[in-house]
Amino acid sequence: MRFSPSIPLASSGINHSAAFLNSLPPSSMLPAARRAENLWGEPHFMKIGIDTVRHVARLANLDFSNQELELFTRQLDSILRYIDKLNELDTARIEPTSHVTRMEQTLREDRTIRSLSVPQALANAPESKDQHFTVPKVIG
Repeated sequence: MRFSPSIPLASSGINHSAAFLNSLPPSSMLPAARRAENLWGEPHFMKIGIDTVRHVARLANLDFSNQELELFTRQLDSILRYIDKLNELDTARIEPTSHVTRMEQTLREDRTIRSLSVPQALANAPESKDQHFTVPKVIG
């Protein structure tokens, strides 16, 4: 099983991951991967380039500075590399789950119990009038 970051919308039936990929130019037109260094100073090739990030920003009508584009390129590269690591895992025998913990009802059963009487409920109120709490006026 491979992890694929796609979000299909039920109302429109659009797979945004596929729509995004179809909006990109063919890979032959994309610039070659940039050589960079990871956090430990080791060289590696970037999985995503600044031109792709700039293209996605333009599609989303977002305007970023060059400094922000470089930051987002590094962050997206890191995310894509982590997804590659996850894809290396053998998940063939692992049952798909929607939550990592069991989803069990932890609420107590509903039952009727005696409530406080009005005088008991108002006993610690700073002010009360006609068996109601009195609070300061907050709307003009």
